[in-house]
Amino acid sequence: MDKQLNFRPGNLALKLLFLITIATSAGCTIARGVAQTQKNPQLATSVIPVTGDDVTAETLEAPTLSTQAAEESIDLTAYPNTIWVDVNRGSDVNKGISLEESVQTIQQAARLAVPGTVVRVMPGIYHEEVIPASSGTETQPILYIAEEGLGSVLVRGSESSSSLTWTQLTYNTVGLPAAVDPRNIYYADISTWGLETAPRYLVELDNQGEIFTRINPAREPDWHTVTEYKYSEHWWSANGGSTVAGCDPTTNANNDCDFSWRSYTQLTDTLTDTAPTDIEAGNLKTLGNISGATLIALDARHGNYIYRRTVTGHEISTGRITVNERCEDDGNPGLGWGSKYYLENHPALVDHPGEWWYDKNTQRLYLWPTSGKNPAQSKLEISRYDNAFDFSNQSNIILNGFKVELFNGDAYRIINNGDSGKSYGDQIKNSSVRYANRGIVIYNYVVGTDPTYAIDGFLLENSEVSFMDSAGMEISFWWPDAPSPNTFSYAGVRNTTIRNNVFHHLAFASQDRSAVGIRSFFPDHLTFEGNHL
Repeated sequence: MDKQLNFRPGNLALKLLFLITIATSAGCTIARGVAQTQKNPQLATSVIPVTGDDVTAETLEAPTLSTQAAEESIDLTAYPNTIWVDVNRGSDVNKGISLEESVQTIQQAARLAVPGTVVRVMPGIYHEEVIPASSGTETQPILYIAEEGLGSVLVRGSESSSSLTWTQLTYNTVGLPAAVDPRNIYYADISTWGLETAPRYLVELDNQGEIFTRINPAREPDWHTVTEYKYSEHWWSANGGSTVAGCDPTTNANNDCDFSWRSYTQLTDTLTDTAPTDIEAGNLKTLGNISGATLIALDARHGNYIYRRTVTGHEISTGRITVNERCEDDGNPGLGWGSKYYLENHPALVDHPGEWWYDKNTQRLYLWPTSGKNPAQSKLEISRYDNAFDFSNQSNIILNGFKVELFNGDAYRIINNGDSGKSYGDQIKNSSVRYANRGIVIYNYVVGTDPTYAIDGFLLENSEVSFMDSAGMEISFWWPDAPSPNTFSYAGVRNTTIRNNVFHHLAFASQDRSAVGIRSFFPDHLTFEGNHL
């Protein structure tokens, strides 16, 4: 790694960038330095502003990725079969045997591809999920390639706001703050999407069709960052768990003097914070009933764990909320004095343009557009699909030159369970994955003693992983009674290579209790070299 990693205590970035937990490991390599293909890094604007931010986009110095044709150094004649894909001119009733007879979707090509097939994907935006029907072999892999290189093929898990029917509210029948004119709000029925939770992303595109702004769910305190890595600096700070704490741990000789007031399921806040000086005023006594909202909170003891829970009860007079699941800090109650927190996705929290919420009961998406216009007239994308590429139990499949974004789940995943899954030699090259919950997930649950049931030889090379709400990359395996060595039989993920990639802006809105950007449990022959964090 070619850049000093400065971990700063007291903020959510403490464990953000890189964590490797090593147990029963062998032959792991963490190499330093930038690969020769990335010797000349250029400045690239890499921060997407969030609605409500008070800072302009920073300039991130990072190695640039090649935008030349991905197939430039690949002998496509080595593949005896070819399937052409063209979202603009193709049709899935075709066989894809020529450009003129191309199929329209990558998924249709994935149904047709057999060992020794190159899937040549023409430029365009593909709104779909891809699950291959067949594996390649070691001598005849299946190659999916962006015909004109990185950036020419965009796989999006979103739908345009223009494809939806929006209705303007006329009366406040949904619980908006009294001061909000309901005519500012539009809603769309997205019940046909089959979502179990709110869409993860609602973004605005610029005139070139690139993501310009992320619009966050309605929240209190409102979105506000001054120093980018201090993500939680302007969250509110609670003064109790089950009730107001009877001591101040920062001035008491016993830093755990508030322990008896901490709670697994309750958080209390009765005071408006005075620091930072520009923090939004308010607490749990100043809000209307926010039952049904989502609580995002850090643990009271050291701000190491992050909890995302549904509020099931709100006692406004005492400034106390109750949540649906336990919040644990290594077995102890996690909520209490000093827990930094905010609340989101509730109509009572909508107080200015550029906020939205999702009503899971009616499956309606409500939005206060920044433009004041019907959202159908805006360049908005709303994440719909879960996972972009699911290569679970598939082998020898290569992705080359793809740009993947705006998925509610994982951008790329291999998740094998039990003694029926094998994934050998899968690769991602010259690609960009961004804006998903997790970027690349490699996981195997080991059952039995046959070491062939494994994920072996995965490669990520010359690619970008960025703007993930949770981990940018997770590489792990598990077994019955893990992490006990007594039941360990063999490494379920091995011979992994992560080389010459760029990782940035990871885990700042983590769905996991531990906010970590890159995570590997029990690495076995893992090579991590030439990467830029």
